[in-house]
Amino acid sequence: MREISNACAKIIAGNLKGKEIEIEVDIPLSTPRLRGDVQSIRQILLNLLGNSVKFTPDGGHVRISTETDATGRLALIITDNGIGIAKSELPHIAEPFRQVDGSTSRQHGGVRLGLHIVRRLVELHDCELRIESELGIGTRVTILFPRNRVEGYDNLVPLADRQTRGDK
Repeated sequence: MREISNACAKIIAGNLKGKEIEIEVDIPLSTPRLRGDVQSIRQILLNLLGNSVKFTPDGGHVRISTETDATGRLALIITDNGIGIAKSELPHIAEPFRQVDGSTSRQHGGVRLGLHIVRRLVELHDCELRIESELGIGTRVTILFPRNRVEGYDNLVPLADRQTRGDK
């Protein structure tokens, strides 16, 4: 995840077209490897990062991170402090050709297939896609990879469990 995320962040950063946006990759070296199609995961990341950058104003911040949960799933998380999405639009956001209402989002253009493609690729990997957003605050997209896609998931100890067991 770290390698792919760094490569995708570099590609997106090269296409900022004069926008001043910080793209941060916060993925520890200890993050486990995933079993999946590298090209599909790269496409997921490029589409999500592209959307984050498109809807984040100058001076904004986009972050890629990972977490594991108590069940051994790995979460890939993309957060931004962009314009956000109205709660009423969230259930429809990944529909093909769907344009979120509002003049601010309309000015950004595009054919509105990016999130639809992401949703389909996520489904093909038996993952779960979660999108949380608040207008004027930003968006958090989480892709939960099932534990059978996480290499060595039997050996993973989530951070919360490590702290209670005294592991470092």
